[in-house]
Amino acid sequence: MQMASADRILVEEINEKLQEIINLATIDFSRVGAMLRARSDRPAANGANRLEWASSIITDLQYIDVLKQKVEHMMHFHREIVAAPSANQSSWCGDGKDFRKTCGLIFKLNFYQLEIAQGDFVKSVERIQSKLLELRSQPVDGAGLYSKEEKIFTNFSRVSENADAVANLLARLSELFPVSSDARTLGIVHHLLKHYSMESEREVLRWYLCRVEGNNPGNLVVDDLREEQIHLF
Repeated sequence: MQMASADRILVEEINEKLQEIINLATIDFSRVGAMLRARSDRPAANGANRLEWASSIITDLQYIDVLKQKVEHMMHFHREIVAAPSANQSSWCGDGKDFRKTCGLIFKLNFYQLEIAQGDFVKSVERIQSKLLELRSQPVDGAGLYSKEEKIFTNFSRVSENADAVANLLARLSELFPVSSDARTLGIVHHLLKHYSMESEREVLRWYLCRVEGNNPGNLVVDDLREEQIHLF
């Protein structure tokens, strides 16, 4: 069973917006990284290497790799269901009703994966901006870092707008492809668990399956901004 042409167009539009999220966020994070590297060779006021005081910001900047990984996984599964069925997908994409349930599970699951990714993106930007402001306030080390009028994360609004647009499209597709309480039995679940490289992605999947089964898993809370989590990338 294949997805209808109109639905495929929506999924392709979603992936275009997701790719733009990666591109725009990468530009902003790279700009901050370049700004820090440009000053890292100059001695700090206390004689230490500037990389020492910039290390916490550099660690936060690595969150872009977490964001990329999550968004690329969303895009991957969207492409797979659009391309279905094929020989190597028959074990997980299902047929008929199971295929529609599989599509619905991916759309709703990615709605929640995006919710977590967007929330962490906002928190990481706020944290980096806060540290940059603190650094700029230092009379010697912060001198000339950037002006008060200069906007560091110039693409922040566009990233947020794209994420909101994708969330709306995923919610719309989720209504077209409803998921029943037996979602855990679908072959896609094992396929997702094998493909996910981050425990936080698996946490969202487990939370969602519990919710679909009619249980009360509580609020969805996942923290990808822990330093040990960021250092995995």
